[in-house]
Amino acid sequence: MTLRPDGTPKLRIVFRANGREASVHCVHVAVYAAPLESLPPDAELAQSSEHHPVILTPEGHFFALKSYVAGIAEVGLGAMFALARDAGTQSVGFNDLMQQQVLEALFRVAPATALDLCLWYFDDMVQAAAISPSGSYFLSIIIPYLISWLTGTPYAPPELLAKFATQHSTQLKVAVAKYASTPPAILMYLAGIEDPEVRVAVAVNPHTPPEILTQLARDVDTNVKLTVGKHPNTPPVVLSQLAGDENISVRVSVARNLHTSPDVLVCLAKDANAEVRWGVAENSHGTPEILTLLAGDEEFNVRANVARNPNTPITALERLGEDDHKDIRIAVAKHPCSSLDALTRLTGDKNIRVRKSVAENPHVPPEILLHLAKDTDAEVRKGVAENPHVLPEILLHLAKDTDAEVQKSVAGNPNTPAIILAHLVENKNREIRWRLAGNPHAPPKILAQLGIDQELYVRLAVAENPHTPWDVLAHLANDEGDEVRMGVARNPNVPPEILKHLARDQDPIVRMCVGQNPNVPPEILTYLASNPEK
Repeated sequence: MTLRPDGTPKLRIVFRANGREASVHCVHVAVYAAPLESLPPDAELAQSSEHHPVILTPEGHFFALKSYVAGIAEVGLGAMFALARDAGTQSVGFNDLMQQQVLEALFRVAPATALDLCLWYFDDMVQAAAISPSGSYFLSIIIPYLISWLTGTPYAPPELLAKFATQHSTQLKVAVAKYASTPPAILMYLAGIEDPEVRVAVAVNPHTPPEILTQLARDVDTNVKLTVGKHPNTPPVVLSQLAGDENISVRVSVARNLHTSPDVLVCLAKDANAEVRWGVAENSHGTPEILTLLAGDEEFNVRANVARNPNTPITALERLGEDDHKDIRIAVAKHPCSSLDALTRLTGDKNIRVRKSVAENPHVPPEILLHLAKDTDAEVRKGVAENPHVLPEILLHLAKDTDAEVQKSVAGNPNTPAIILAHLVENKNREIRWRLAGNPHAPPKILAQLGIDQELYVRLAVAENPHTPWDVLAHLANDEGDEVRMGVARNPNVPPEILKHLARDQDPIVRMCVGQNPNVPPEILTYLASNPEK
């Protein structure tokens, strides 16, 4: 128990096990000290104190809470859950909110024990639900925890999955249907469940066998069929059947399936519905013939997907490079297989975004980049400066650009030669120096110079750079800026001796960053755990 600043108590029941800790919060606990006979006949024996404050001394609160916990310990948690079920829904005591907190705390500190309790309680509630509405109510409390456990465990016994699959809870059936290790026999059973949500979950399962998917392909529910149409295990003959489904969404799911045969894709490429053709156009297993056909489609979205498809042939891309819609020309400008002729034409495009997309394409030859480095628009020149394959002589030209954004891109390009970076280190623009400080290929001498920069965020970028020399990091570990020391503490390549120094830092966030560093030694973590206040 702790006291808040206003003097009211904060009551918690703490569970500890396996080096972990979790707590349950209580609104209030009080014990009536007088004989039971002294209460009026119509008095409430259990009443919430939320709106009826009980005035006790701090000691009184503590002893009341201690008595309550002692009672739970004496009776046992299993018995408490059973007694709560028999008592029905309550506003106070070991009510549903308390039970949920207890289960959550147990799953945090002792998952195996919590699961055993849940399974015992589950069986108890299933039997109770058959004869009492309260059983169904308390069953609804336990099911979310079972689902959470099932979602997180790599292996659940088949007999347990079978038990869950036969319960009335739709959510539990869905969880079993989606579980990767559910045996085919149980999936077959769930595929026959009346609730379509369960059948959809079976169709979602990545390990559902072809014979069950074949059965579900004949389902009356559209969502079930379109989910089957997406599944990688659906047999080609079934996909062929679904390609003729009257529902557009089902045909779209088949059109996007990477396992759909070319013959079926040809048929879907001629579908009357544009959304279906759109799906074929984005299928990366579409043949050059199909994509060439769709490159002339009347619908913009179909042509756009063809322009983005990695399998689109050069001839189709050249045709799309002359499309009236700028977004399609942008897609061609970005495509790794666009021809030199198509890219050359696009360098003269009237739209800036098209020319910038050409400039950013890593497959563009040097002569095109050299041409675009002299473009009248700074955004295009910036695209050249960011290109991973731009030549040093072009970067040297752009380093002298009058636009600061272009210079920033040169400073941040990992392929910029050291001689050019040295030219930028003295730049008066702090954002250029900041980008330079974060460059993973910046030479040690430049990083050392930027490590004493007057701008805090330049020094922070040096502190976070994984290639910063250790002696520079050691200097920055004593920087007057808390953010800079945090950056050193986060650096994945900072040596242990610097982390040890920062573990004693006066700033708690710096120390927290030390604890979160993936390479922090165990002895430093032990020190931080035993010295939370430094």
